Amino acid sequence: MKTLIIMRHAKTEEGKGNQKDFDRELIYKGLKDAALMALWIKKKYFKIDAIIASAALRTQHTATIVKEICGGSIDVLDSLYHADASEILNSVRQVHHNPDSLLVVGHNPALSNVVSFLSREIIELKPSDVMVFELHNQTWKEKLNVISSKHHSEY
Repeated sequence: MKTLIIMRHAKTEEGKGNQKDFDRELIYKGLKDAALMALWIKKKYFKIDAIIASAALRTQHTATIVKEICGGSIDVLDSLYHADASEILNSVRQVHHNPDSLLVVGHNPALSNVVSFLSREIIELKPSDVMVFELHNQTWKEKLNVISSKHHSEY
């Protein structure tokens, strides 16, 4: 059995002048919400074995906060920055080792599309929201076979 945790990056600053979207940083509320969500994950699931995150600054920072609380190793993937739902699912299937739990930290609208597809209901992830899927899978390469799902939001 595998656990797939999908997390939207935490709340960020608005873009400033010439600042690239890629370089936007978390605001205080984002830092706090990411830590609260990581504490919830740790309470419910104890630890995370592996994390894949978009290369954008805000997703890396969100992933690092979760890693500090829940453990795991982080793989930063440039391909997750502008990924669509299909590309995210392909990234999950290509995880190098076979961790029992995997956290994906990325962006909307793609993440909301992934969780809506897997849960078969429309779900819009807000910043720091988490969707947890318990899977019947033995490996990540298999088609994801969802047993149960749980949406958690701090809002």
